[in-house]
Amino acid sequence: MLDQHNAPKLARAGARKGAAAALFAVAALLASGAASRSDQLRYYANLSGGGEDPPNYSAGYGHLDAVFDTDTQTSSWTVHYAGLAGSPAVARFHGPSSYVGATSDQEAPIQIVAHSKSGGAFKGSAVLDASQTRELKALRWFITIHTPAFRGGEIRGPVIRW
Repeated sequence: MLDQHNAPKLARAGARKGAAAALFAVAALLASGAASRSDQLRYYANLSGGGEDPPNYSAGYGHLDAVFDTDTQTSSWTVHYAGLAGSPAVARFHGPSSYVGATSDQEAPIQIVAHSKSGGAFKGSAVLDASQTRELKALRWFITIHTPAFRGGEIRGPVIRW
């Protein structure tokens, strides 16, 4: 039986339960990452001589990890490589390609210079324009590391979304 004396107690208890439920919902939203300020799109590439066009016999290999921040339009990357026939002369993102792994007659205007003889890593970042962003999201880029022994590119791999 509900009387005038119990009504305020029940109202306060209901308000506490509602506040606790709201706090739990906010915590769950934050934990899920749904309330993040920007999207971080992750990409990777596995580089090899077999990925070059035409394929070559290089024993070199590499791996790209990249993140594209949709708010700042900035791509950041780390590349690890080993086993190259010589010191890297230059590493480049190329694109747009007509399909994943295709040779392109255009280059995206990003160039990464690497300095290591037998293996190593390099990092970089660049702000992408609207065209570059579209091409990256459409998976129309690849990365190549060039050496003096393989002037056209020693190892290469398509940039793929995680």
